[in-house]
Amino acid sequence: MKVLAAIALAAVAYAQPLQYDVTFLNGSYAYRISGIAIDPIYGSSTAIAEAGRLTADGAGNVNGADTVIVAGSLVRRTFVGTYSINPDGTGAFVLNPSWGPQIHADFVAGEHGKLLTLVITDSGNTLSGAMEVQQPATPLTGGYNYNLAGTAMDFYGNVTPIREIGHLVSDGAGNLTGTSTVSINGSIVRRTLTGTYTMNPDGTGSATLYPSWGPPIDVDLFVSANGVKVEFVVTDSGSTLSGSMVTDTLPSERM
Repeated sequence: MKVLAAIALAAVAYAQPLQYDVTFLNGSYAYRISGIAIDPIYGSSTAIAEAGRLTADGAGNVNGADTVIVAGSLVRRTFVGTYSINPDGTGAFVLNPSWGPQIHADFVAGEHGKLLTLVITDSGNTLSGAMEVQQPATPLTGGYNYNLAGTAMDFYGNVTPIREIGHLVSDGAGNLTGTSTVSINGSIVRRTLTGTYTMNPDGTGSATLYPSWGPPIDVDLFVSANGVKVEFVVTDSGSTLSGSMVTDTLPSERM
């Protein structure tokens, strides 16, 4: 009977919902946001692609840096801000970037604060994304599956929708090879890729890919989850593209 009672008490304790507070956000996160926003210069609706790195101090304060593409124009910026979180894991950010207006976002935390989904709440914006905690930096090694979406300039100078999936292999020493399938306004191109990348100790980096069809592709990288996932944004003029890379091996297999 005592054993059954102990099991019942353990089950009740396990069923209790997690109570969040500001300490659950503590450390660095890689994130990606995309959608439509008001251009802070011209006041018109425009496509946005953004990826970055945010660090929370566990006491309600954040700082970070990001790469933003506004209708094909590149901006790299820093920011500081604050956050609040409710016991149920819902919360809000207020960010003050070095370029552009103040940013407000609502988020929902999961996995004990390791994963956040968010939506920008400023008027005129239709932007959403996700943040994932960064783990100790490890080299990019092995295979990664990736997806890419947004818009880019075609050969005739027209802005056209782009969707792309592919597979990249990193040798852990700064070199990449791979293949991809690209849909350009509904027309399909299959191509091979070679390239190089660099990584910084904080999990940020960059890469340049040379496809068998089309111009070179430059991207900024933001690594999360111990090298298992990489958020990225294309930095080439005229492109508003972002995506994610996810390893095709289990974390235990990368040790």
